[in-house]
Amino acid sequence: MSVDNHLNKAFYVASAHPATDNVAGFAALTWIEVEGLQILPQLGRTHAINHISDLKAGEKIPNKGAAQGQDSTATFYTVAGDAGQTALKTICDDADGIMSIRIVQLSGPDAAPGTGDAVEYAKGVGHSFLPNQGDDSNEDGFTVGFAQHGPTVPGALA
Repeated sequence: MSVDNHLNKAFYVASAHPATDNVAGFAALTWIEVEGLQILPQLGRTHAINHISDLKAGEKIPNKGAAQGQDSTATFYTVAGDAGQTALKTICDDADGIMSIRIVQLSGPDAAPGTGDAVEYAKGVGHSFLPNQGDDSNEDGFTVGFAQHGPTVPGALA
């Protein structure tokens, strides 16, 4: 049995949302790779559950309500001079935090993105750039928050 993992994934950011919420819209953005990725943000949406009272049956019936994007963190170790980390911090420190992310499953032997590589896109808000708390067993790095807005868009690099 083969088990997939998250090795050979690269993380990219863009400081804009796509004009259209599809692969073509996301692909048109200007992307910059962020080095030092340790933990990916959790993508997806959850839904509110509204409970509707049914007096005759004497119970509340669950009903699927509005969707809300995940708000999760990504973790990085510091890579001195990395333009992607600088861009990510700038986005998260911005008052609006407009951000799109691209996660690429690298398939080439040189760990470079290539045509046909699986990709996930998401848009949302980058926030809460927090340096790691210093102690005797963790590296110099940081976490950032990503509050997703809209669905995750899967695709492949062209």
